[in-house]
Amino acid sequence: MIEINGSATDNHSCLNISSSGNVIRGLAINRCTAHGVYIFGSGATGNRLSGNLIGTNYNGFSDSPNKFSGVFIGSGAQGNTLGGSDVSDRNLISGNNRSGVEISGLGTINNVVSGNFIGTDAGGAIRLGNVQDGIHITTNAKNSTVGHNNLIAFNGGDGVRVDTPTTNGHSVRGNRIFQNDGLGINLTNGGNGDLPAPVIQSTAFGSIHISGTACAGCTVEVFSSRIPDGEGEFYLGYTTADASGSFSLVVGGLPSPYLTATATKEPGTSKFSAPFTSTAYLLHLPAILR
Repeated sequence: MIEINGSATDNHSCLNISSSGNVIRGLAINRCTAHGVYIFGSGATGNRLSGNLIGTNYNGFSDSPNKFSGVFIGSGAQGNTLGGSDVSDRNLISGNNRSGVEISGLGTINNVVSGNFIGTDAGGAIRLGNVQDGIHITTNAKNSTVGHNNLIAFNGGDGVRVDTPTTNGHSVRGNRIFQNDGLGINLTNGGNGDLPAPVIQSTAFGSIHISGTACAGCTVEVFSSRIPDGEGEFYLGYTTADASGSFSLVVGGLPSPYLTATATKEPGTSKFSAPFTSTAYLLHLPAILR
């Protein structure tokens, strides 16, 4: 295992990882002439990239872009992890001239993107978007996991884009995805089998019951947002649709009025549903404020 620590800045060449078991931590990776980090080949397995600034300056509050994507995983790379469950594992992947993370290629499977800020500054609140998508998954890549706890916002394209019919099995769960210039999650050209998005049909009182329909047996995640952009700013929870496709989720309150949902089942995660405006939020708001 190789562990690399430091505060390298103003790099003009990329970090290439083609072997297994490396831990890359504590670097500022910017101004590369291609991708910031290039994880490639069937020998690139089990690497972990955490706690880095990729495409920003040393403090994460302005961009210092790489020419292409911040991180590229491809050519058969398997089982690599960007980020992790601890706050100290978080990568900031923003400001790059293509996508924040690009996952591509036949044999590129079981890679994980978790707990990162993609498209924001280090504080998670200011626009520092990648020029294209936050995460772009394409060209035969399989079974990526995007989540939990990524914040993907302010990117020039989609938050997460899964592209081509042979690109499937990609799970996008438990994230905050909002105010990207494209869609929050976009399935193009048959990506993830074009799994249909759920439909939220109603909200009701007591605790707030959010109900709708989805594919039978799907895991349904529900989100709320401050604006009706059809993305998912705040994660509310998950439930499972029954054999008829009906689902219901009970939450104590809503932080914002506009609701969306995603469905996850083979072959992956759907787009976000059309936004649903909850009147329960409007009537329940004084109780939340108290």
